[in-house]
Amino acid sequence: MFKSNIVHYRQLKITATTGSTILQFIKSMEILENKKFDIRGLITHTFGLEEIKDAFEEVISGEGLKISIMP
Repeated sequence: MFKSNIVHYRQLKITATTGSTILQFIKSMEILENKKFDIRGLITHTFGLEEIKDAFEEVISGEGLKISIMP
């Protein structure tokens, strides 16, 4: 369980990044919305939510590059 009090009281910072700017993100969303790029080849594996353990095992094994979890 994530203990948010530790972050709060120790004044820790949690930072995440995708390596792109907000403008790059907006542009990529426009490209996807207009279907200018076929993204199907980027996803190497797709798993159902009930198979989430298998999905993580695929990531850990190094076999999966981009894995999609579908509800």
